[in-house]
Amino acid sequence: MVKEKKSKDKKYLRTHRLDRMHSPSARSWKNTTEKESEVFPADVVLDCGWGRLIMAHTFADPKELIRCLEQEKEDQRDIALYVKDPHVLLSLAPQSIFLDPSDTYRLWFPQYVSKYKRHHNFSIRRVRTRGDAQEMNTIWKICHMVPTPASFIWKHRHAKSLTYLVAEDNETGAILGCVLGVDHKHAFNDPENGCSFWCLAVNPKSPHPGIGQALITHLADHFHARGRSFMDLSVLRSNQEAICLYEKMGFQRIPAFCIKHKNPINEPLFTGSRQTGNLNPYAAIIVNEALRRGITVDVLDEADGNWRSLCERIGKYSFVGAARELEFTDEGWVSAAATTSSDEDDDDLYVHEILFRWEGWSLCASRPGKPLPQEGVPETGPQGYGLDTQFAPRPGSLPRLRYGHSYRLRARAVDLAGNGLPPNATDGQVD
Repeated sequence: MVKEKKSKDKKYLRTHRLDRMHSPSARSWKNTTEKESEVFPADVVLDCGWGRLIMAHTFADPKELIRCLEQEKEDQRDIALYVKDPHVLLSLAPQSIFLDPSDTYRLWFPQYVSKYKRHHNFSIRRVRTRGDAQEMNTIWKICHMVPTPASFIWKHRHAKSLTYLVAEDNETGAILGCVLGVDHKHAFNDPENGCSFWCLAVNPKSPHPGIGQALITHLADHFHARGRSFMDLSVLRSNQEAICLYEKMGFQRIPAFCIKHKNPINEPLFTGSRQTGNLNPYAAIIVNEALRRGITVDVLDEADGNWRSLCERIGKYSFVGAARELEFTDEGWVSAAATTSSDEDDDDLYVHEILFRWEGWSLCASRPGKPLPQEGVPETGPQGYGLDTQFAPRPGSLPRLRYGHSYRLRARAVDLAGNGLPPNATDGQVD
């Protein structure tokens, strides 16, 4: 076995415990210096099968990082790790990205002592067959995680940048758990000489304890033997059981943050938990619907091939007596009308079968001139408090309604705070 040469740049070895937290990946409040930029590669993006691992600390331009996140593919999950100044990044695109409620932990290898022990009931090994890859996906789906194409796992089973480990039952041969390790040094010649692990999952029906810890320990020994300086992980703050295990194994929390793109997979992370308590399923549906303010509507002209929002508008706000006018582009929404029966004994809530009517114009802005008041469309003119408002569709946003043309319609949910999927969301992201 050939040992890898240690980096000549002592600045990024970070072996001294007081100097560790000054490394670029563990520093979220200070931009990369000019000297560090010369050492670090630019705009690093790693394909992991389930999505892309974006090394945010290698991006000099935050807008470029946002553009990269917005290129997320359907049914995948991209993660931007080691984000600099996350509050600034969120302010640039609050409708499309969010701060992941997770913590980053790091295991430093300079003082690492292996705690590996042999288990009689299961063994840790690399992927050997295509069946291993399929069983890994089965476990990830059971654990409600994004699967990885089996062909991707099989193609990268011998890659130095990606390491797939599985836990196999010694008696039945079944795969009980799996994990993915990413070698930053091999992947993009990381000056910090780091690595990380992702997608740790154990079959809930596994009869043997200690599988998750064994997978992490085996992976830590693997990267320690390669001469890496540390191993990172990202874990949801709510997963206290896993956090206790990581801290017991010697992982320490570092001030590193993750940013993700809003999609249906991670929707519960940026919309909040539904406070349904012990309600029955039917009552829970009503509560969840009540948390939504309404819907935004898009239309697709088959001849054009592009989705266009019927709620996108430009609002002009002027204050009476003040020579100042503000202009904002946003999206309105359509709310469904509901009513109750006049019968006091009837507690049912009735919703009209028509959600909206499209007649070739915006659903959230009045027609030019002085049209009759239209239900659901905001009125213009004085709104009280000395405020005048004027709403108009954004130029070029409306399709032409023509006889004989085929159109498709879709709806995007809007919550009480006015948040929802962006207008450029793909079909797979919209219900």
